[in-house]
Order: sequence, then structure tokens, then C-alpha cells
Amino acid sequence: MYFLAYRGAPDAARDWEARGRAAARARGAALHAKTFAMRDGAALLLGWIRARPVDLDAAIRQDGARLEADTLPGGGRIAADLDSGAVTLSAAATSPEQIHYAVRGGALLAANDGRLLLRSLGMDLDPAAVFAILQLGAIPAPLSIARGVRKVPPGQTVTVDGAGRESTMPHAWETEGATIGAVAAEGEIRARLADALPRPGAGPVTLFFSGGVDSGVLADQLKRSGHEDVTLLNYAFDADDPESAVAEEMAGHIGFPFVRILPEAHAIEHVLERVGAEYSYPFGDVSTLPTNTMIHAALGRVARDSQLVEGTGADGIMGLGSNLAIWRRFDAAPGAVKQLGALAYRTFGMWRSGGTPRKVLWVLRTLAQMPLVDAAVLSQNALEGIAYRIPESERRRITEAVAQSYAAPVAGHDVAVRASMTDLIHTCAGIFAAKSFDPLRAAGLRVTYPFLAPRLAELAALLAPDCVYRNGVDKPVLKAMLRQSVPARLVDRPKHGFEPPMARYLRMPAFRAYLNDVVLSPGNAVLDHVDKAATRRMIDYSGRHAMTNREVHNYLWALTFLTAWVAAQKDRI
Repeated sequence: MYFLAYRGAPDAARDWEARGRAAARARGAALHAKTFAMRDGAALLLGWIRARPVDLDAAIRQDGARLEADTLPGGGRIAADLDSGAVTLSAAATSPEQIHYAVRGGALLAANDGRLLLRSLGMDLDPAAVFAILQLGAIPAPLSIARGVRKVPPGQTVTVDGAGRESTMPHAWETEGATIGAVAAEGEIRARLADALPRPGAGPVTLFFSGGVDSGVLADQLKRSGHEDVTLLNYAFDADDPESAVAEEMAGHIGFPFVRILPEAHAIEHVLERVGAEYSYPFGDVSTLPTNTMIHAALGRVARDSQLVEGTGADGIMGLGSNLAIWRRFDAAPGAVKQLGALAYRTFGMWRSGGTPRKVLWVLRTLAQMPLVDAAVLSQNALEGIAYRIPESERRRITEAVAQSYAAPVAGHDVAVRASMTDLIHTCAGIFAAKSFDPLRAAGLRVTYPFLAPRLAELAALLAPDCVYRNGVDKPVLKAMLRQSVPARLVDRPKHGFEPPMARYLRMPAFRAYLNDVVLSPGNAVLDHVDKAATRRMIDYSGRHAMTNREVHNYLWALTFLTAWVAAQKDRI
């Protein structure tokens, strides 16, 4: 479901409503909208784009001059005062839904789909946003991909008064209650998961099931909660994918039906064609390719009343232990050592390499460029100064946005908690959940991310350190919970992320053609922000070699996704 709002002149409100209806028709849906008169003569339009009817009287809660509505169930919120003309936009802290807005001549336009604003206001790329995607994988609020369009920072509220003046209420991630130790952690996690998961008997449930600890715990909790109509949906990179075989065996122990999806022959081409039409904002993550393919393969197998569940978020709550420990050890090195590592990475062209030496120099180079938490959580590559160079003015804007969206809300917590909370907001909600959120929303399906629910997310600040990392083992509590239903050999395994075979993808003819004909096209505005020669070298090298450098994978895919997304929007403006 998509939301839009306008506050301003009545004639313009009617025009904005017509644009919304046109956008709805293009999506095979309808605009369900209501307009209110404000005391100063302005009009306030609130509307939702959805195929099924919307009860506007129930959706918009009114108490005298005060209006309030949810932009999406469990997501953002809008409030308005018809007397003063003020409108307040609120964004959920750990949700993939993003609230975009623009203030023009005192008028306010807002939507939870940034594309709705771009088609009315045009799209002048914001360089800071482009660099943020290339370096961080996502755009921190209040920045957005277009100049003149802003985002409400996660967990914060923006108020625009009747004259168009903006004010922001900062968010502080405050958690109440004593630290939860290892003995009490299991019961607390199970109780909060039961509240966040769909209720038994409320309809069929489809769980995206990798066979890892996170999805395994969710499947086990669904079973313990009394669910019967549950399907475990697994994506295999090929017929011999060993991770898929593990997932199938785990499903047998838990006792739910297991469905394996294999990639289509032309999956890459299809995803590139769908990027601009399905995602409401651009981001960068290589596993968007298999996730999008899996979702489209699943659409014909999922009942319309099915609730989909995904395990994104557990890593943010308790998965940074060993990884953060490594970054902290390197951060203790003298500044001169970090600078030397940064220089060596560039001098020896380590972007061509994989293996431990490249990883060591990558960490040192990143720590030479960023503070510890930003380096460990936000950074997607160490290619700044190699594949792209961020001007100081744009760097300051990115730094300010990172501080407002991530650093300020967690100020006062220790490094481990700050890292986990930043990961929850930026990576888990803003990147990982984004891969599935919009394609499923476009298909009219409901999706739940239990580990991103507020009461689960706050565990990042409440769980004792030995619950999240103990004796070199990540997620010890979750693993202990899963071992009660699944053999230990299926649980105590090295972590395997949902990583596509990017080295193979980058050498596929369809991907090669897109990189060379579209990404490297002189008309690609995104290319204006990168080192074209260095980027071409990386593209050429990836076509000749089985490149194992995940940083280059991240960079080339972010560049590809952003190029496809921008091109699709310009075609529609």
C-alpha cells in the first residue's frame, strides 16, 4: 500500500490527486483519498494507492481539528492540525518504509514512495546521495536521491507548519528495563517473537527460509506457537546448492513443508528490467538479484491471504560480535599503520584480489577514512579515492546525515550497542529488508520482519554481551534455542549469507551487455560521479576473471542498480 499527502492550495491539491490517480492506474490499483479544508484556506489531501478498498473513515482518525493516520500498518504516521495548518510526518525506526517529502512555496508534498514526488518535481540527482549509495549501500536521511526531496530520519518526526517552515524532533533510542542475562534471554526472545509473528489461525504463512539460524528460529517459533499452515520457501542458486540441502533437512526436523525455488535461465535480465518499476528508492546489495528472483517465482505459489515472514534483523540485534571484535582490534592500530594500509591497498591495486591480505588492507583503509562504528557497519567498500572521489562538501553532508540518522539516537551507549543499533536502522531495515519489501508491496502482499519489530529491536540494548557473543561464537542464545529442535550439526556451522555467485553473474552475457551498453553509456548521469577509467577497468577485469573481491561486487552492483533505477524514473517523468 502506498501513501501520499498534499497540503497547500486547493487547486494544486486537486492536481496532486489527479497525479495520484494516474499513478494508481499505472500500478493496476486505485487511489482512495479524502480532502480536508484547513482554517487558513489550504487543502489537506490524504490518500492511499491500493487495489483493494480502503475505509477512509477508519484509516483517518479525527478528533476535532486533529487528524492522524498510519501511512502503512506498523510503519510511518502523519498528523495534521486543521486549525494551525501544521503537518507532522513520523518514520518508524526500523522499517524499510521511507517517508519522502518536499516543501515548495509553503506547500507540502509527502509520500512513502519517493517516485511519486519525483514524477511531479523532476529528478536532479543529489551527489551526496549517489556517493552514499556507492560507499554505504543506502542513503542516510534527510538526504534523498534527488535535490529538493528529503526523507524523514528513522524514528524521528518532521513538522511543517502552515508557512512551510520545517522542524525536526530528534530520536533517542531509549530502552527501559534491566539487562537481560543468558538465563532469561531465551524466554524473553520467544515471548517477543510470539507477539511479532502472525497469530495462529489468521491465515497461511510463508517463511523465506535459508536454513540459517535466524530463519530456523522463526520456523521453530511458528511451530511452537501452534501454526499449522506454514510453508518454508527456499531459494537455491543451483540444483546442487549445499546450503539449500541443509535447509531442506532442517525443515524436516521442524516439520513444515519445504519448497525449493531454482533460478530462471534469464533471471538477471528480468531483475534489471524490474528495478525501476518495483523499488521505491535506490540502494545497493548484491543479493537483491536472487531475492527479487525468488519473490517473483514465489508469487504464483503464495495465496493472496498469505502472510509472508522474513528473518532480516537478527544480525543487527546480536550478529555483530565476532565481526565487530575484528574491527576493534584493527582500530587499535596507530593512525600511521592505517594510513600505510590505505596506501598499500591503492598502490597494489588490491581491488583485483581476494583473500586475507586484501581483507586486512581493506579494513585498514576503511578505518583510515571513517570512525570505527561507521567503518564496521556502514562501509560497503574501500574504493573511495579509487573508483570514486567524494568532494569535501558532499562528504560533510553525508557525515551530518549519518550523525542525525544513526549516531545521535544511540549516543551514550557503548560501542557494541551503537554498532548493533546502527546496523538495525541502516543495514537491516534500509538495505536488507528493502530487497523484499517493495516487490511484495507492489504485489499487494503483506510481509512481516519480526526481528525489526520495536520490542525485538530494543533487545540490541538489553541483552547481556554473552547472549550475543560468547567464546568466539555469535548468537549463542539463538543457536541454543534452535538446537532444541534441530541437530547441532545443522546449527553450529559457519555463517553463510545469502550471497549470489557474483563472479559468475558478472561474466554472464546479459550482465556484460548491461554494464557496457548502459552503465558505461555517455548518457548515464550516475557515471558523472565516478572515475570512469577506473570503473571501466573494474568492469573489464570482472569480465575476464572470476573476481572474488566482494567490495568490487558491491560497487559494480550498486552502480548498476542506481543506473537502472534512475533511467526508469527519467523515462516516466
